[in-house]
Amino acid sequence: MRKSGGIISLIAGIFGFIAAIVTLFFGGVGSVFEARGADTVIGLGWGGVFFSFMVIIFGAIQIGTKGKVSSILLTISSIAGIFLGGTLVAVCLSLSLIGGILGLVEGRKESVSLQGEDKTYETVLVKERDNSLSLIKTKKPIIIFVIVVSFLLLLFMIPKNQDVSTDDPHSKQAVTQGLVEYQPSKQKDFIRIIQSSQLELGRATNDMIIGGIRKKRKEEICRLINWGKVENWVGTIETLDSNTEGKGILVIKISDDVAVGTWNNALSDFKAGTLLNPDSNLFSQVSRMNVGDKVIFSGLFVFDDKDCVEVQSITANGSISKPTFTLKFLSVSPLDESIINHKEEAVPHSIISSSVEAEKAQTVSDVNNMKSAQSENTAPPLSSDPEDVGGDGGPDFWAVTGVIQNDTLNIRSMPNSGATKIGEIPYNGVGLRNLGCNDIPLSQWLEMDERERVEARNNRWCKIEYQGISGWVHGKFLKEDTGEVVSGSQNNNIVEIKNVPRKTGFLTKETTARSDIKSKGSMSVGIKNGTEIVITGISNDNEWYEIEAKPLQGKFYVPVGNVGTFGN
Repeated sequence: MRKSGGIISLIAGIFGFIAAIVTLFFGGVGSVFEARGADTVIGLGWGGVFFSFMVIIFGAIQIGTKGKVSSILLTISSIAGIFLGGTLVAVCLSLSLIGGILGLVEGRKESVSLQGEDKTYETVLVKERDNSLSLIKTKKPIIIFVIVVSFLLLLFMIPKNQDVSTDDPHSKQAVTQGLVEYQPSKQKDFIRIIQSSQLELGRATNDMIIGGIRKKRKEEICRLINWGKVENWVGTIETLDSNTEGKGILVIKISDDVAVGTWNNALSDFKAGTLLNPDSNLFSQVSRMNVGDKVIFSGLFVFDDKDCVEVQSITANGSISKPTFTLKFLSVSPLDESIINHKEEAVPHSIISSSVEAEKAQTVSDVNNMKSAQSENTAPPLSSDPEDVGGDGGPDFWAVTGVIQNDTLNIRSMPNSGATKIGEIPYNGVGLRNLGCNDIPLSQWLEMDERERVEARNNRWCKIEYQGISGWVHGKFLKEDTGEVVSGSQNNNIVEIKNVPRKTGFLTKETTARSDIKSKGSMSVGIKNGTEIVITGISNDNEWYEIEAKPLQGKFYVPVGNVGTFGN
């Protein structure tokens, strides 16, 4: 039985080791995506590796020896591995526990016949048990030493969570103390949305309810952060690190259990590009800061279809209970402690950028730089908040540029190349109504180096309305629509409208009708698919119909391709 138990334990230990490696793999994957509990899984994996290794050693010893010390150590290692090695390891080491027990309970009677003797000596293996107990007493210090060392090694292998504990109310206060009154209104609204969903999560009784909470939060975030911009938010640095490529990892806590930050690995960051480039001014500035520093920052959220703003969690529960939202930082500056301690009503502009830099942004030299950039068709984006649309925030209408002939420009639901495609615009499309772009302030643009400016241009998305569809298109494919509609044969000729016999027709798709195709300041009106119209004219390039339609007052213009006729 001793040998059988040893063989069983040896096999169980090998399979337990394999199970521990699998546990480590899943824990590592979870850690990459910052799943909650990933560190615990990794710790269990290391525990499984250690105790499986001990089971293999003591199982082999039990096969070749008659003493029961190895069986005792095998049993202890098996029990420890069951509780500290994870579920997969526990299944395997349950067999090794049986093998250890087999080595301990072997105490059957043996009949030994001695030649030349008239009687049979009955020998009970209790004597062997007594010998084993005597051996345990003599080896007691060694056994205690092995057990103590085993548990110490296990404790060292389990990863420690070095983050500020969010379960301790005093730690929470230390993170956000003195910052609430300096949060911009949009940051306060954002935090209020997240905390409301966290409270609802605590009352949720099933996954369906959790899904509904997540959907509701998505809709509220999209309404609040529809431009994706974060300007002058405040928080405390929670993580300051670098990945294997030397790129910066930055996470800022903006409230209890709510954080924004970069990804922590290049694989997850492949599309978003949030990791701080070591050659950038931003990296240099952030590298001089420390965990726990209070900062003021600006940036661009990374959008996705699942949560509106990308959350670094692979589970629905984790994305709500303790979310870290992916943010591409544009600027990070220390928040003056004296300002916080004096509790002034608002954060002065001086802590956002020094007065010297603010004056520098207004100098003639900077204006010349701007003009030079514009002449190279690399003009920096201008601020375009909703209230600025149609004013200083850019042209009233865009036209498509840089798209290959007969190809199309995609309209997406979010300012992200991975977002859902909701429409398309032809390569020569015009009349795209400007609803604003996720641009950066001029003062930040002037502080950027050339690499950062290139990244900013590549991440520029603009919200537009085209033929009744509102969505996002990449900014590099847009230019100002001058209000002149031209065809390939007419080039720069101004479009003229010629009268035609009145003809009844209908719209074949939702269409944006313009009040004047010659003026960039014309009014646009969305008309539903199937709406009956009266055609009264056509442009000299045969691309626009002049129409009348109820309840519109006056003449409007729609693309010829969007109109069907009844044949009269």
